[in-house]
Amino acid sequence: MDHISLIKCKVSFLQQDSKTYENWKWFLNNLKKALLSERRTVFISDRAKGLKEAVPEIFPMDHHGYCLRHIKANFMTEAAARYRKALKDSMVKTLNKVAFALNESEYVVALTEMERKSPEAKDWILRNDVEHWANTQFPRERYGQMYSNLA
Repeated sequence: MDHISLIKCKVSFLQQDSKTYENWKWFLNNLKKALLSERRTVFISDRAKGLKEAVPEIFPMDHHGYCLRHIKANFMTEAAARYRKALKDSMVKTLNKVAFALNESEYVVALTEMERKSPEAKDWILRNDVEHWANTQFPRERYGQMYSNLA
């Protein structure tokens, strides 16, 4: 019988002068050497500058998920900032529905709900790499891991 095990580990903390592509590339190359495994990995991060580009380069067969807490924070400042609090809160709940939808039908219903609230907010969702943070669009199982406390 095949077993799928979820291994969640906090790899390390990296002190670096700046979060650049080159620094992330160096770190990820060293991480790859340390992993010593062909096991597929799902990375969850905050979409940091340089990291977004370095993960697929260094780990081309693995997947890069984005931390939903950071997606929500960006959504609040970029897409929902101009709305009154009640609507903003409602839009965040709908964003959660988009992220946590368990099937394509639920995903489409949530996107339609967002479009009724704000067509611009729906467009923001579609422009912001939904395939990296919405369950139904992510190409691999996330095992319920939508957030990263480290990110």
